[in-house]
Order: sequence, then structure tokens, then C-alpha cells
Amino acid sequence: MGHTESRLLPWVIALLALPVLLSPPVRAAENLGPDTGAEPRWKDEVLGRRWKASLDYTRDSFSTDLDPWNQFTLALNHGFPGGSVIVRGNFAERFGAHGSQAELDAWPRLGPGTYAYLNYGASGAAFFPEHRLGGEVFHSLGSGFEGSLGFRRLWFTSSLAHLWTGTLTRYLGAWYFSLRPYWVPSSLGPSVSATLTARRYLDDESYLELALGAGTSVDQRYGTLETFSSGSRKLGAAAHLLISGATAVNPAVSWSELQVRPGVDRAQTSLSIGIEQGF
Repeated sequence: MGHTESRLLPWVIALLALPVLLSPPVRAAENLGPDTGAEPRWKDEVLGRRWKASLDYTRDSFSTDLDPWNQFTLALNHGFPGGSVIVRGNFAERFGAHGSQAELDAWPRLGPGTYAYLNYGASGAAFFPEHRLGGEVFHSLGSGFEGSLGFRRLWFTSSLAHLWTGTLTRYLGAWYFSLRPYWVPSSLGPSVSATLTARRYLDDESYLELALGAGTSVDQRYGTLETFSSGSRKLGAAAHLLISGATAVNPAVSWSELQVRPGVDRAQTSLSIGIEQGF
């Protein structure tokens, strides 16, 4: 993708997302939020009491001569009365090499208005961390607010990355707003980034989402130790749309411009499509 096209893409994403985000919901998203005594609707995907299988494909293109990245993700989710467990496999092609990563997620309920996220992953591929560990606790703060605190830890062959994170979330009618910062300690000084996400529910499960991000960060999605400067920014749009009673599609597109070092920028465009089947 050329440099001019990569700069136009965020405006295209915004124009496509604006009319659907402002459209009225098909029906009210009842019980949306942490104060209703039930799990928030946006967590039903991982805290539901049934089996779910999903397959996603993502392609990342760059404005430099870096070859595109391709990744397939296969996941199986099973809900229990006390939460849910997800087994996930990531199969990627990057830098002319192939590799895979296995992950296990758990979302246990800890009590009324409180639940946790736990993650462990392992890989033998050079572009994935050898091991990754994550944990986060979410708790209702009342009046439609929810907060969380957590960490991510990535082990590489000759290095280690530790990330502190959390969220401040507000549920408002059919809307969900969440701010997530990342803080990465380093001998060269801490790295800070933040992402603001707005989600609009069309019914009890289908939603549209817009995300804005900025700041220095370790690439959490791919688990690399590449660090970007404060000039970095990101814009993305995604959706979770039911096409039948138990089948959903998950399209997404994002654009980011990363200042790898002073005077050197790299634009990245990500396109993703997935399908989820409940049974």
C-alpha cells in the first residue's frame, strides 16, 4: 500500500464508522453495565454458558518494503457456572517464516460485580514470545462505571517485557466507553500509551466499535519488543454481527502510523474477518 493511500485510510475508516455508530439501536441493550446484577452484555462472548468456536484471519500490510503478515486464529470457548475457559491457537507467517502460538484464557467470576482475566501462552517461533502471562481483575465501581488493574509479561530468548495496564469503563444506555492505558517500565525511561474505545450495541449481542490510540508502546498484539515513540497513533473500527441465532461474523480494519525512530515513520494497515459459531 502506498504512502498516500495509507494516510487517507484513517479518514475512510472514520467516515464508514460514523453513520453506523450514530444510528439508533435495533432494540435496547438491557442489562448493559456492571450494576445490573448480571454480566455486561459485552462480556457474554466469553462468559456465556455454552460452547463457541471461532476462526479469524488477519492480514497486515506496511508502507515500507516489509512483506505483509498473515495470521489465522482458531479458538474454542466453553462456559461454566463460575466463568469460562478459552483455548486458542495462532498460526502466523511473518518475515518469510511460519510459526504458531498456543494460548489459554480464563475468565473466572470472583463475586458480585467482580471477575478476572487470566492468560498464558507459549511458542517456539522467533516472532512470538517464548512465554506470555497476563492477569487482570475487573470490578464494578457503581453508577455504570467499572475499573480494572492488571499486567502482561512477555519472555523472549534474550529479553523480558513487563506491562502494567488497567481500564476505566462507562456503560451508558446502548453505549460502552473504555479507556485503557499501558505503562512499560524500562532502564531508558517508562513507555506510555492509551487506547479509547467506543462501542454501540445494536441489540443484546451485535455491536459496532471505534478505537483511537496514541503514545509510546510495546506491541502488545504481536508480543514484540519493538518500541514506538510518542508520535505513534492508531485508528480502528470493528463489529460483532449476528447473522443467525448462533452464528456471528467479526470484521475489523485498523490503520496505524508508527514512528520507529525520529524522522522514520511506518504505516500499517490491518484487515481482519472472522466467524463464530455457538453450539
